[in-house]
Amino acid sequence: MRTQFVGPHKSSFLAKVAAATRPIPKLWTSLFGGIAWPYIELAIRLWIAKLFGFFGFMQMLHWETTLAVASEENPIPFLTPNSAAFLSTAVYLVCAALLAIGFMTRYAALPLLLLSLITQLRYTPFDTQLFWMALAGQWLASSSD
Repeated sequence: MRTQFVGPHKSSFLAKVAAATRPIPKLWTSLFGGIAWPYIELAIRLWIAKLFGFFGFMQMLHWETTLAVASEENPIPFLTPNSAAFLSTAVYLVCAALLAIGFMTRYAALPLLLLSLITQLRYTPFDTQLFWMALAGQWLASSSD
């Protein structure tokens, strides 16, 4: 086994490099967290609001189909199919609007999380829905409204 001797010149060079690069993570954190992150979060909120708003509008435009699906596969046993269809459509539209304007994000995220969870467990599961649930859970846990 060979050991390599590190002379004083080499160790002082490494110390200088380490000292010079220490501020870089702080710079990236302040740039990303302070400047870029609010815009990234806004883009994500608008994207999710567009998706759920689209779901609500599609349910409104195809109301007969929405009622048929709700009557065949009603996941909420204490609601009638008509009430479940109306409630899910209202939740999609109202919560999407609240997410889009950034008002009461935490309270808008909870019903969307529950609807996504019901859809994931009772209907056809897909991976994107898990991402939506993770985002809604993050807004529910860390939103400061």
